[in-house]
Amino acid sequence: MNEQRNVELIDNLLEELEFAKTQSDLNDLSSMVAFFKSYYMDELMKLQEERDKREGKQTRKAPLRRDVPYNARKHKLDDMATRCALLPHQFVENMQHNRFIHRPPSIPSEPSIVADKYISPQFNTGMAVMSNVCRFLAQQLGAHPYLRKLNKKLYMDKAMLETKPTELG
Repeated sequence: MNEQRNVELIDNLLEELEFAKTQSDLNDLSSMVAFFKSYYMDELMKLQEERDKREGKQTRKAPLRRDVPYNARKHKLDDMATRCALLPHQFVENMQHNRFIHRPPSIPSEPSIVADKYISPQFNTGMAVMSNVCRFLAQQLGAHPYLRKLNKKLYMDKAMLETKPTELG
């Protein structure tokens, strides 16, 4: 199921890339690229290393990554996110169908108690853990192509521009 969704997203990306005519269209596609990077950066790095080995290139040392998804996965905060919140694709399915298909998981204790299990040198308090889990989920949702499209549509449908004439006209 997840593989099928990824294939559909890649097909949509390629189709939109083919029909992109303006800079605005390309900017919209950059969000989809960010979406794929947030989920598949590790796999992309492995593929790049394999390609370099095949071509006989000297493998480059990867630069130090400081982005939110990488740090969340490194410190297992993505595990806490799956225990305490809906996954991004589940949230999107709820939005697409305009009802609760997936419910948030119920945790047996307070979120702060669950967060205490994920304390590390980089995230030294439960509040820091919860804050970074929220940031991780926000970035995942913010990069999701369907949610971006939905927000843009709602903005175009509901936004109002109000102007007042000035003394100069």
